[in-house]
Amino acid sequence: GRNEALKQTAVQSSTYIKEGADLGLASHAVDGDTRSFFKSKTCTHTEDSTPNWNVTFSRSHTINRIVLYNRL
Repeated sequence: GRNEALKQTAVQSSTYIKEGADLGLASHAVDGDTRSFFKSKTCTHTEDSTPNWNVTFSRSHTINRIVLYNRL
């Protein structure tokens, strides 16, 4: 199927910041890059122990499947 979340608006409860760089932005989860290299800004990351992440679609969709890629 098609990635309906691609380039949509994403937000999360906090953003992990290391050495002054906000490497784990919520938008990294919807940029289409599924590589798991955190320092290359390809993953999202929060600083919360009970985090949340949300994506807002530009129009209504019926979601049949969700695929998550884990950072190793």
